[in-house]
Amino acid sequence: MLSYSHLTLQNNTFSAFAPVLRARAGVAQVLTASPLSMGLLTSNPTPSWHPAPEGMRLVAAQASSLLGTQDGGLSRVAIAWAVHRAEEGKTRGADAIATLIGLSSPLEVHQAVAAWRKVQADGEDTAVDEESANQVIQMFEQSGFKDWSWSSP
Repeated sequence: MLSYSHLTLQNNTFSAFAPVLRARAGVAQVLTASPLSMGLLTSNPTPSWHPAPEGMRLVAAQASSLLGTQDGGLSRVAIAWAVHRAEEGKTRGADAIATLIGLSSPLEVHQAVAAWRKVQADGEDTAVDEESANQVIQMFEQSGFKDWSWSSP
């Protein structure tokens, strides 16, 4: 089973459903996609076709401004956070959740690989990433857009 944009800084509902899908529904493999929420959690302006409401786009833009563009900014933090959450299953005796990431430039590929490597190495800067991630999550909570899902076209 594949779910997109539900294991992100903005929406983490997949974490609650993955164990239930495995245990009760018998789904052998659960996958998550789009830790960047279809471009919402990047330093680039949200694409015009994106289904997020304007208020959510505004919060994402504020989060991007907060984190800046150095070292990948919001994109790097969002990818590292999602990959870390997907890997957490290993520590609880389950398989890690596979994460699919759509990337649109070589720079984004390098940032994604760097974030993955950082999570795998459990580097000393993990606390900084967690602090940044928590700031973004709090922004979405305060705006009322935390764990909010848009309609699928």
